[in-house]
Amino acid sequence: MDGWPFWKRLYQRQINRDLDLWVTKGWVTQQNAEAIRRSLESEDGGSRLPLVLSLLGAALLGLAALSFVAANWAEMPKLLRLLILFVSLGAAYGAAIWLYLKKHTGFAEAALLLAALLFGANIMLIAQMYHLASDYTGGLFAWSLGALALAWAAKSRAVLAGSFVLLFIWTGTASLDAGISPHWTYIPAWAAATLLGFRLQWTPSYHLSLLSFFGWLLMGLEGFGNYHWDSGNLLFFGLAIALTVWLKGRLGGALGLRMGRVAEAYGAIVTGILLFALQLDALDFTSEMSWRLVLLAFGAFNVALLFFCVMRRAFTMTGLAGFGALLALTVLPAILTSGETNYLDMTTGMGGILYFAFAIWLIFLGTQSASRFLVNLGFTAFAAEAFYIYAETLGTLLDTALFFALGGILLIAGSWALNRWRKRMLAETGKGEAQ
Repeated sequence: MDGWPFWKRLYQRQINRDLDLWVTKGWVTQQNAEAIRRSLESEDGGSRLPLVLSLLGAALLGLAALSFVAANWAEMPKLLRLLILFVSLGAAYGAAIWLYLKKHTGFAEAALLLAALLFGANIMLIAQMYHLASDYTGGLFAWSLGALALAWAAKSRAVLAGSFVLLFIWTGTASLDAGISPHWTYIPAWAAATLLGFRLQWTPSYHLSLLSFFGWLLMGLEGFGNYHWDSGNLLFFGLAIALTVWLKGRLGGALGLRMGRVAEAYGAIVTGILLFALQLDALDFTSEMSWRLVLLAFGAFNVALLFFCVMRRAFTMTGLAGFGALLALTVLPAILTSGETNYLDMTTGMGGILYFAFAIWLIFLGTQSASRFLVNLGFTAFAAEAFYIYAETLGTLLDTALFFALGGILLIAGSWALNRWRKRMLAETGKGEAQ
């Protein structure tokens, strides 16, 4: 499998678990399973280290070129400046082509990454040379698109990773400095980078895609206030998106797509964070029609995803009941809101009950679907809620010393009990995999 040693080790662990399950079910013979394991172990994971170092070296070369040119920029004639810029860029492209022809793919990717960095340096320095408008956002946009076009042309994973970073810096500059929020122009470029990650079937790109998307959404929250959305509107809008990502990940996993598990993990984490936030403060809602239409549209789309998940047998009745409840909770404010302003106060204990139910459901969902991640996430959510309730209730009634002493005892006892329960559930998960 192509990739860096860290991702390779994760892949090997996953394939070992899958092979045990496939052998038990009779899909793969024990002899074939051992042959697959030997083929994975025979690949020299350490040989990837020079490639990683070459990528880091390319980045340092790009920074060195920038520093050298910037330090001597004023003394150079304009023609020499242009010559240095274009020759260095052409040399990087030439080196990449030569390395590809020699089948040194990893080092060719390092050369391409260097070319992408030099392309950005050329944009910035030429703009400075000809006293063009100091539009950093526009320069970053051109740099990002150039890097993305190069990633598509060369099918380069290293340049694709750089493109995700550059695109996120671009949208961050537009959102926070230029005040363009939400920065909708980012979405088509992000989608193009995500699509290339799908085509390359590169797992790190899935993480970069989802992290950058949720980061963009977080930076754009303030801008949604321009649509007269209040705190409650924003939270349930985010909850609808997180549930969509979770269901799409669940469906993708059922279809055998590698992206499925990654998307499900991020969707579950963000859903848990937003549900926890429900109990932190009373929420205000405005009955803005745009928000209600968006929320209902997401609700309809999630119902369709839920239907396809059922058709693909992506979860049991426990999963269906839980996702149905989450879907109902998500669209309920859009149905109930009326008048100018509405309030939702979950701080009086209802939010805690809801979150405990969510945590326990996650544990059972993970047990039934043989997902250790969901089991561990459920226990983490349960422990976080228990600690929050302790801090909010007993913390206000006890003095500092007694608060910490009792808290330490409860944490030790609670961690011991939770760990025993967690091990029991993980054991059940292992049995589910073996059946």
